[in-house]
Amino acid sequence: MSEILIDEKVLATCKGKVVVITGAANGIGAATVSRFFHSGAHVFFSDRDEKGGGALEKHLQESLAPGDGTCNFTRVDARDYQAQLALFDTAYKEHGCVDMAVYSAGINEMAATGSIVAAENNLETVKEYPKLIMDLLDINLNGCIYFARIALAYLHAGSDNSQLPSKCLLTLISSAAAFQEAPGMPGYAASKVGILGLMRSIRSLAPKMCNTRVNVIAPWATDTAMVEGHTRLFTENNIPLQSPDDVAVFTQYVTADPVINGKTVYVGAARGFDIEEGLDRTLPQWLGQVNADLWKRQARAFAKGDWLRSDKIGNASH
Repeated sequence: MSEILIDEKVLATCKGKVVVITGAANGIGAATVSRFFHSGAHVFFSDRDEKGGGALEKHLQESLAPGDGTCNFTRVDARDYQAQLALFDTAYKEHGCVDMAVYSAGINEMAATGSIVAAENNLETVKEYPKLIMDLLDINLNGCIYFARIALAYLHAGSDNSQLPSKCLLTLISSAAAFQEAPGMPGYAASKVGILGLMRSIRSLAPKMCNTRVNVIAPWATDTAMVEGHTRLFTENNIPLQSPDDVAVFTQYVTADPVINGKTVYVGAARGFDIEEGLDRTLPQWLGQVNADLWKRQARAFAKGDWLRSDKIGNASH
């Protein structure tokens, strides 16, 4: 893996940028809002937690200092496509562009009944529809797909196609659970793997078709509400939790960097590492040279994007 080192000059380029962030009333999302705001960006952020989002907006506006930007909170349920669309539309109509977008909405199923693996699962309880875990997938993955689709349209609409590499960027918050074992969190891990797959499927196409770069942040365990009921497990096993701001600084940096594209940045112990570089470099070791070459040839062929015309797309199954 190659380490990502923060360059303060890159963070400073956020001044004046228009940023849309979903899932930002608490935790990593809130820390990301604060970082962009204090860097002088115009931040439009949302969450279904209206109280938390409103409190963050009020706090930032009351602590306004020279060089800070602006912030605008809107209650949005990430499962609501039209509500997400309206958030982008508000930012676009006010500033004539959207420069950066970050999807940070997410919940987990730790302590949630109805999980795939649960002590209370039996031949009776399994007949009940697993609403909690399906809501998790709707928020973590479906909401992210909604966000990515909308974001790419608005980022492209307000971008200058003559500027290469593109200064527009889409950042999706996944998790270390996307590529590491996450015992007891099958729904959460599956949703975060989905986000990783989403990024990998559009990273070669988004720059040329939407003038937008796309990356993923994959945090290790972070001191947020998501783990507060399980801090004992970390304490007893001497596992330190990183702070939301430890993750937010890498989120801001990757979003602002004019070159980074198609990376999965693992953030652990307040350090960031690109895991894609290691996977690409070692591909022949774990697939074999023949399969590695075939895979790369397929990726290059599909990355051209000419097959994406509607008359070229067919319906097929595995």
